[in-house]
This record gives sequence, structure tokens and C-alpha cells, in this order.
Amino acid sequence: MKKYFFILLIISINVNIFPQSLTGISGLFSVPYPYIGNDGEVSPGVNFIDRHYTDYSKGERDLLNVFVTINYLPFVELGFRATRQLNYHGKGHTVDRMFNVKIKIYDENEYLPTLALGFNNPYSTIENANHFNSTYFVAAKQIDTEVGDFITVIGYGIDIINAADYQFIGLFGGLSFKPYDFIELIVENDAERFNGAIRLNFFEHIHLLAGLMNFSDFSGGFSFSFRL
Repeated sequence: MKKYFFILLIISINVNIFPQSLTGISGLFSVPYPYIGNDGEVSPGVNFIDRHYTDYSKGERDLLNVFVTINYLPFVELGFRATRQLNYHGKGHTVDRMFNVKIKIYDENEYLPTLALGFNNPYSTIENANHFNSTYFVAAKQIDTEVGDFITVIGYGIDIINAADYQFIGLFGGLSFKPYDFIELIVENDAERFNGAIRLNFFEHIHLLAGLMNFSDFSGGFSFSFRL
């Protein structure tokens, strides 16, 4: 058993990777953080989101989103996402399509955190079709200790763009802890509720995310990354 655990540790080492959250943008469980992956890295994936935590489906249907994120230049992250309400039987529903952008403003040093400005779905031709909207600033600091690596995150989102519904409006933040390189434990507040999650990172490219929204209902997903 110890032999297999040692092998798992060796093949799972992945220092300074920043996987995708439930939104498709790099972050904790659902909230974003300011970090951006390697230049030219592409990260496609899929997420399941419980119905109780989205205004898009009015709390009636679970969501499935498919996304791809591109790290364009060392300080810009672009995300494209399609979200569908599951078990929708009406005639009027179409897949919600949106894009995100995150711009890193400052790299952390010994004393100051990394800082970024982000936009979730900043443009839509129809206001009522603009979902999951947010404009936010977010900061984070990495803390390395003998027992593992911590990331502390704090941000603030505002609703300056007219939209049908929003995410991360107000103060949000969280904490992640990596006792080993392949496992990450997450606690966060998304400006509406507290959530908890675990993320497994394998071979530097495969990421499994699973957690409980409001510590009660499952959401999670899968993503992988590669360099162009």
C-alpha cells in the first residue's frame, strides 16, 4: 500500500498550477482568484451545478456548463462557456453562451498580494439574456508552511452592467490548503453562502473538483489542461 501511495505522490506533483473553478475561470470552488496559468495554456472542462444556487434556472433545474479557458499572454485569462438547464422540456430555452476575462494587475511579492480585475459576461446584445454577470477585483496571497501550502483570497464584485442575474456581488473570498501537491482542500464564501470542496490534481493536467454548496448540495466538475 505504501508503495502505491509513493507512486501516486511522484506522478501527481504539479507545483504552481491554477485549475478552473465551477465558472470555468481559475479559482477556488466557485469564486475566482487572481492567478493565471502558464502562457499559452488551454483548459477545457465540464461542470455540474446544483439547481438551488443559480438564478439562471430560478432554482428549478440543475445546470451543466461546458467551458474552455485560454491563458493569452502571462497576464490575461479568457474564458468561453455554454450553460444548459438540465431536464428542461419547454420550447423557449436555448443554451446560455458567455465569455469571461481576467486581467492580472500585480504579481505578489513578500509583502503584497497578487491583484486582478475580472469581468464575467461583460457584454450581451439583450439585457435579459445576460446571466452570471459580475465585475470584480480580487486579491490573493500564497503562504508556504511546513505542513502545506495555503492560498488566501478576498475580492469584491459589483453589478455596474445591467443584466438578468449576477454572481459574486459584494465581498467574497476563501482559503485553500494543499497538504500534498495533488490534493487541495477549499473553504469559501461566494458573497451569498459558505461552500466546501476538494480538488484532485493529477499529472499536472487533470483536475477533479467536488464540493458542497452551502455545505449541503453537491456540485463539481472535471477539467484538463495542455500547452499550445
